[in-house]
Amino acid sequence: MLKSDYVIELKEAFRKKGRIYLVCEYVEKNLLEIVEEGPVNSQQARHYVYLMLKGIAYMHSVNVIHRDIKPENVLVSKQGAVKICDLGFARTIPSNRVMTDYVATRWYRPP
Repeated sequence: MLKSDYVIELKEAFRKKGRIYLVCEYVEKNLLEIVEEGPVNSQQARHYVYLMLKGIAYMHSVNVIHRDIKPENVLVSKQGAVKICDLGFARTIPSNRVMTDYVATRWYRPP
């Protein structure tokens, strides 16, 4: 349901022997790998954050909330394109706005 330059594209989904397989577009690295390679200059950091926020804004505009944004779930291509991935915790925002507060990877949870 999400079609954006800032969200990973699902190419195909199929079931085999009771398991579901998702085939997504290939993106070379995630943001954690880039940060671990060495310092990221401020211009690059701004670029990554800007594109990531555009992806989040798109998701919110179609009433989807990711609920697990972290460096491992932000992919970066060789050309510098940013794609949000791992939508396992993503949910549509209910009309009554009541949602569970227990989500996200422990290290990235707010205090």
